[in-house]
Amino acid sequence: MVERLVANEKVVGSSPIARSIINLLEKNYITKLFQKILENKDLRTFKNKISYYILFRLVRNFLNSEIKIKIYNFYLLLSVKKSSTSHFLLKKCDFSEIREINFIKKISKDYKITFIDGGCNYGFFSFFTASLSNENDVIAIDASEKTCKEFRQNLSINNLQNITLLNKVLSEKSDKQIHFYNGLNDWESSAINSGFKNQSVSLINSITIDKILDNKILNKKKLIIKLDLEGYEIQAIYGSIESIRKLKPLIIIELSKYINHNISYNYKSLENFLINENYQIYNLDGKITNMDEIEKLLDSLDEKHQTIGNFYLVNKSSDMLKYI
Repeated sequence: MVERLVANEKVVGSSPIARSIINLLEKNYITKLFQKILENKDLRTFKNKISYYILFRLVRNFLNSEIKIKIYNFYLLLSVKKSSTSHFLLKKCDFSEIREINFIKKISKDYKITFIDGGCNYGFFSFFTASLSNENDVIAIDASEKTCKEFRQNLSINNLQNITLLNKVLSEKSDKQIHFYNGLNDWESSAINSGFKNQSVSLINSITIDKILDNKILNKKKLIIKLDLEGYEIQAIYGSIESIRKLKPLIIIELSKYINHNISYNYKSLENFLINENYQIYNLDGKITNMDEIEKLLDSLDEKHQTIGNFYLVNKSSDMLKYI
């Protein structure tokens, strides 16, 4: 942005206005001013405030470093880059998956939780669950080295001792090296090559949820597994079979077209899992659905959209059904 303004300044003959803008950018004045406005206020207080959205639209292209915000009772560093998931929180002033986190909050009032955050990204689910109780145990997993760096930065500004981060690919087997495709947009990174733009490829070691929980004493905690893996969700489920049979966890899973790109573990594999392990699919409204309905929703998506959002997988005999 500074380089573009410098180039423009040469064209217009070093105008005072251009020099003033460059000076403000170089000294981070605009970023510091915007940070000051948000300081120590819950970001949600700005939600639906026209004055905030006007301000954000005016300054967003001039912000040149992460913005530290408070939301609920924890802090996050939000990216000013549109290719980052956390940027949407800065723009919308609230988390988009409100029903899911309120669902977790309800359970946390009655039980302590072990929360597996598969595809944790910058960590909203992890930090929210960990902040509900210091007795909740959060294990966050993400295959992107870049995203894990962002997560660690968020961890460093919070006084939370109950979060563990793993830079791994959740899969059906542990200790494999898996090609991980990094998309330009961080929400498009995946262990499945789904044609994302500007990919780079890295080799990341795999791990199963069964191995993560091996010999772990849950102390009567409820196990919740959240999976947002851009097509690798079913692989992760099959790497959790022992834990699922023993603990009957509630699974929050994002369902998308990407799953059908997975040759080995696709929607047929999910259907087999539901039958064999006595699980049922619920939508976020608490209504039972089935694979036929899921396929119809996927088929109704246009070319620009790949996901139909989150669903709950719940064992038919689980006492977690009372929260649905």
